Amino acid sequence: MIGQIEGRLIEKNPTQIMVDVNGIGYLVQVPLTVYETLGECGSMVRLYTLLFVREEKLELYGFASQSERHLFELLITIPGVGPRVALRILSGMTPSQLQEAILRQDTSLLTRIPGIGKKIGERLVTELKEQIGKVPVEGKISLEGISEVVVDAIEALVILGYKKSQATACINAIARELQGKRLTAELLIKEALKRI
Repeated sequence: MIGQIEGRLIEKNPTQIMVDVNGIGYLVQVPLTVYETLGECGSMVRLYTLLFVREEKLELYGFASQSERHLFELLITIPGVGPRVALRILSGMTPSQLQEAILRQDTSLLTRIPGIGKKIGERLVTELKEQIGKVPVEGKISLEGISEVVVDAIEALVILGYKKSQATACINAIARELQGKRLTAELLIKEALKRI
């Protein structure tokens, strides 16, 4: 398996680049977030990679960090999410945004990415919520305890008769607005009742 490559960037397109490593040009599929951080052709690059074997084809995927590669590996374990869809997800949001969306069970953020429907968004949340918090990512906000508070507030609103989708959207919006403050389920519920 090829876990990392370092070499000279000789070709650069939004989802695919070519890296020259000692005279061999490696075609690497990359998310848009990586493409945007790369220098001009001729500059040196280092990518963490994953070699994906598909029937008779080998594809190399490249990432700016090990955590991004690990998230990609997690994403492709989900039924209905192949490497292309996983790349689209990582192109549409940063690793910390993806982690936050899944921990907060915010499928609306995930479904904003083209090609990610409600079904796949919900599957990502349910199947990755246990594992995603273990991936160390840069720019991560502290969500320890917050996701539980958010879930409790949503459940309380559902018990009060509100639709789960409506409650989830409202509570997640409030949690984002009040980021940095000490959040409690009671505070979230009071704010939500003012808005719903």
